[in-house]
Amino acid sequence: MYILRFVRRYIRKKVHFIDPHTGQRIHRNLSFVYLFFASNAFFGLLYLTKKGNIDYALDAGLKTELEAEQSKAISTLEMLGIEKAKVVTFRNFKLVEVEDYESYDLKRSKEKKEAKE
Repeated sequence: MYILRFVRRYIRKKVHFIDPHTGQRIHRNLSFVYLFFASNAFFGLLYLTKKGNIDYALDAGLKTELEAEQSKAISTLEMLGIEKAKVVTFRNFKLVEVEDYESYDLKRSKEKKEAKE
């Protein structure tokens, strides 16, 4: 019935029940370890936010300065591969900016067509 019977036999030989006090001690110690790592992550995030280096991809060199200056809407359009769109920006329920977006590939193909003519 079991494909790996030797694994089952080994586990049944080596594994045994532990008393509740030992289980509570292990649970408490693991809770402190979890608290340590979670607090380090949280305070590290606070430090990076205060320092102003919250954009990890830019700090690590995974994206360029030009990509970092783009708005989130334009970077999302590029990621989705949309060639032409109108980007509308609102702040505090007021219209800030209306921008026509054309992808780099669309601009390049227009330039090639114009050069041929």
